[in-house]
Amino acid sequence: MSSGRFRLLVSRIDSGDAPSIWNLLKEFGSRGLTLEAISALLKHLDINLVPNIVTGEHTREPHKTYADRALPCVTSLTDIALACRLHPSFKDAVVPQIVEKIDGICLWTNYCLHFGLSFPERPGPGEDFRKAYFAHSLMLLTLVELYPEISQAMFSSNAFAGLMIRLWMTQGKRRQEFMRLNDAKACPILSLMLSALRNETFSQLFAQRIASRGSHLPDDFARSVVARTRQLFQSLSQVSLSKHVGSLGRLVHIAWMARLAAPELERSFIKVKYMLEFGKALHLVLARVQTESVSTEVMLSLRNTTMRLVEPGINGRLYGPLIWRELVEGDVYGVLLYLLAQGGSPGEVEFLKNACGAMATYTVYPCVLKRLDKARIPDGVREKLGENRRLKDFWLDFDGTLQTRGEILQEMPEGLSICDNLRCPGDRLAEEALVKQCSHCHTVTYCSKQCQKEDWVRYHRAECREASLYHTHGISYTHAMRRFHVYFIQWVYNAEWQDVRNTFASSWPTLGLNEWFVLIQTNHIQIKIHPMHLSLLPEDSPDYRPEHGREEVWWERDFVDPFKQQYLKPRVKEIVWGLKCRTLRETLLAREGYEEGEIAVAEGVFHMGPDVHVFLTVPLTRASAGAKWEARHGVARHSFSEDLAEANRRAGQ
Repeated sequence: MSSGRFRLLVSRIDSGDAPSIWNLLKEFGSRGLTLEAISALLKHLDINLVPNIVTGEHTREPHKTYADRALPCVTSLTDIALACRLHPSFKDAVVPQIVEKIDGICLWTNYCLHFGLSFPERPGPGEDFRKAYFAHSLMLLTLVELYPEISQAMFSSNAFAGLMIRLWMTQGKRRQEFMRLNDAKACPILSLMLSALRNETFSQLFAQRIASRGSHLPDDFARSVVARTRQLFQSLSQVSLSKHVGSLGRLVHIAWMARLAAPELERSFIKVKYMLEFGKALHLVLARVQTESVSTEVMLSLRNTTMRLVEPGINGRLYGPLIWRELVEGDVYGVLLYLLAQGGSPGEVEFLKNACGAMATYTVYPCVLKRLDKARIPDGVREKLGENRRLKDFWLDFDGTLQTRGEILQEMPEGLSICDNLRCPGDRLAEEALVKQCSHCHTVTYCSKQCQKEDWVRYHRAECREASLYHTHGISYTHAMRRFHVYFIQWVYNAEWQDVRNTFASSWPTLGLNEWFVLIQTNHIQIKIHPMHLSLLPEDSPDYRPEHGREEVWWERDFVDPFKQQYLKPRVKEIVWGLKCRTLRETLLAREGYEEGEIAVAEGVFHMGPDVHVFLTVPLTRASAGAKWEARHGVARHSFSEDLAEANRRAGQ
């Protein structure tokens, strides 16, 4: 083709002739592009020329002329990128022009996608929107991979974040997902998203854009990730194992990065049970791994995907019980044990042990513990762990803990109820017992209308409004969790109280037995028990602390973040301070009708995440020296860090 023809086309492109753009790309391609031609093409991707589709600007002049050349100009970007690869000398002249036009490029691409405009065969609205989305995603990938300066500018562009929302979220006319995860090649939209999310600036920008767009978009985004995961494991038999593991790893990475960049998204992901869906897909992968010849690369990818998937369950700040409920139900527990039995690097083995330990921590929540009975563990894994010298002690301790907690759950009476009225007579636990919950705040429960009325006058009328606000924006600590924890404390206290009292009596002979209570702390697999002083010790005692004489010692904990539920302070004071002043004995024993009896107070600390603790104060009674201790009441308060409280407040707005 003559140089005269080329110069004529460039001249017409410079003036905005759309057919000439198509002709130039068709006749000369990337090899024939010059700096002059590239400048003429990029000229028409100016952000100021993008029409407002909502107001119909694209149908009126002068915007109509600009809109007509949108598709060929966007299409030319692929050829421009290839030309820069063929001619490295173009970089200094072309890259600054592309960087300057990044926002315009993204908005014009978004414009083309709005109408489903594909290239290069059909310079007009296409019937298959998916073709346009795939084609433009490939074009953007080519640009991103061209030079670091271009990717850096694109990933920090707000317009690119908006474009990625359209690419990821849009569906076809029949609501079909755009991504074909079982194609021979990796889905370009998925590849583009993964490439972009590796950039910290973009991941934060993208996640914040989604989180700030109201309640529907975050939920829809989380739902779309789950839908693609479901699509993936439904097509398991149609793709190779390595491709399946790779696609699952990319989806897990997208969810992980989005949550990391905007913690507010975690609520949306939890809502759609994304861990359950990921777990199902991962378990199906494991089933194939056990029956097929697997390469080292596939096992490494499987291990990395599993570690990334369970990481929120180890370091998650708020939703620990919910995350592990979904992971256990999705059979990730079996995958963890299989990978642990297979071994790996010291760092990988330590991570998997920590993951199992984190899961054990949350088995004090019935929603997790109940699902362990149905967990599918691959054949031979338990035996292999028991025979491994490096893991044997860990496995015996871990497995014994799970079995003990399962036994506690089975032993808990089916009709066991707790009542938030401390003065409940305790005789309504049979046929007349009804679980009544405050309809306004949902934070207190009672066994009868009488108890509800009594507690309303004594405490709840003053606390209901503040409790309602806390419950709305607070953590998900349910009545079922509290009921099991009350019984858990009762079980542990019955098993340990005699040894504990003997130990404490010899260690602190001047400390009256009725002036302390036990702390059960389940932040690790083991249970820690130690006294909390309610009165001053002699000054010559090695355990003397001046603060033990202050009233506040039973409420504040100097080793945790402050409690937010200050409205519960009167309830806790009646129990703990009543133990010191003997008034609790009269309240509880008179309620039970015991002529002779004993009382005690135990406190459990249950972790919901690294920054969240639930403190449960439980009074116990027994009728005689040979009887068992019983608990039917417990006041739960929470402590969590200031930054988590602020994030919670924003998420609830």
